[in-house]
Amino acid sequence: HKAAGSSIVKQAMDNGEKLFPYHKNGRAFITKKKCVNTEEMGDKELIKFIDYCEEKKITFVATEFLRPNFKVLAADPRVILITCLRESIGRFVCNFYFDKYNLHNYKESIYDYLSSGGPITEPNYYCKIFSRADKTKRVGRKEFNLAKSNLELFNLILIQEKKETFEALNKLLKWGNN
Repeated sequence: HKAAGSSIVKQAMDNGEKLFPYHKNGRAFITKKKCVNTEEMGDKELIKFIDYCEEKKITFVATEFLRPNFKVLAADPRVILITCLRESIGRFVCNFYFDKYNLHNYKESIYDYLSSGGPITEPNYYCKIFSRADKTKRVGRKEFNLAKSNLELFNLILIQEKKETFEALNKLLKWGNN
C-alpha cells in the first residue's frame, strides 16, 4: 500500500492489459462489492482462479492487501509475479496524507496518526505480507526467512524510490514507456 501500485495498475491499463470487469485498483471483484480473496484460496482453488483468468483473457490482477500463496503462483508459467517496495518512512508519510485528504483519517498530526495503529503503522509490514504471517503477531527470524524466500520467487521487485526500476517493468512486460 502506497508503493506505486496505482501507477502500475494505470500503466497496465494504458498498455492494454485486461482487468476484471469489476476491480478496485486492479484487485479482482466478483461483483461491485465482493472481492476475489486470493489469500484464502487453497492451492487447487488458486490454480482454478488462474485458469479462469486465462479463459476470460484477464491479463492483470493486483493483490494489494491480500497475500496469495506465492509458491503456487510462481510455479505456474502463466503468472508473472511483480511487487513494488517502498522505503518505510516515506510510505508511512505518504499514507498519512493520502488518508487525510481522502477523509480516511481524522488525525491532525502525523504523531497522532502513528499512535492510532492500523496496518500502515505495523512494524515489519513487508515481512508480514511476504511471509503470510499472522498480522497480529510479532515477526521473528522464521517469518523473516519465509518472507525472503517468497520474495525470491518474484520475477521482478521494483523499488519505488528508484525510477529506473520501472524501465525493467516495461521491458519485462513489453509495455511502452508510460
